[in-house]
Amino acid sequence: MNHKKILLRRVAFPRCRRLFANNINVEGTIPRYGKGVEAGQYAQVERVFSKNDVGAFGKLVGDQNPIHTNDFSQLPDDFQPLLQHSGLASRPVVHGMLAASLFSCIFGSLIPGSVYRKQQLAFSNPIFIDDNVLAKVIVRKVKHLRGGNGILLTCDTQVLLKENHKICILGDAVVWLPMTKEKDA
Repeated sequence: MNHKKILLRRVAFPRCRRLFANNINVEGTIPRYGKGVEAGQYAQVERVFSKNDVGAFGKLVGDQNPIHTNDFSQLPDDFQPLLQHSGLASRPVVHGMLAASLFSCIFGSLIPGSVYRKQQLAFSNPIFIDDNVLAKVIVRKVKHLRGGNGILLTCDTQVLLKENHKICILGDAVVWLPMTKEKDA
């Protein structure tokens, strides 16, 4: 996995914006249902995670780490200086996996029925509650499976702070796309 910043290449793909029923606004060049998807195409979504989002996710997965709530009263006293020095005591931190779920949001919104096969992630900087983030997927490789059994996409993935483009999460993913005769026609 390449841990350098992913730069979008200027390609002659039409850019489009799609607003889905759940008010998720996916932008980019990856076509709806994946029909005609090519290497170099991308999709992205913006999101601001609230205190309620982080609290609900923490309850759902059972992660009650105090860095997500800023309730450090349960920690030993010697942890306080470490948290202050790291900058993690300033605001609650968004769960890394919650932010990384934006990749699934992109594929699930654009290509219903797509299935995640693999994801590698590196978490390099924290995302705090109320930070505006941008999640991007960029198609690196398209593999048509034999017998018309769908397509495998290999994609570069990243979540960055919208304000200064600081990378917070970097990785790659393999996603299976169902290609039915109805959608291929």
